[in-house]
Amino acid sequence: MLTLTFEELTREPEATARKLIAFLGWPELDDETLREKVLPKANIAWLRDNQSDYLFHESIFRRNTFVRQGKVGENKTKITAEQIGRLKERAQQELEPDCFAMWFHDS
Repeated sequence: MLTLTFEELTREPEATARKLIAFLGWPELDDETLREKVLPKANIAWLRDNQSDYLFHESIFRRNTFVRQGKVGENKTKITAEQIGRLKERAQQELEPDCFAMWFHDS
């Protein structure tokens, strides 16, 4: 399993793209191809403008969009501290220690 955060994607898009490509076992891309063909499409604005080409089952997305706010930390306005605590407690019960540490490293 590969975990990527929105923060990683926005802070280090090239390194994150290379990490994803390696994880998928795809051939490495040269710098020019990555910068000119991949990275311009790996951002919220491009996804928002082109999402109709990629929605495979619209009914599973709220308001028929998979792009929400596209803001770092936006989740904190949607979930209470109590909910986070319950989620963290359940995750600690269910996940292996190293997996739990990866998901909750900044909390």
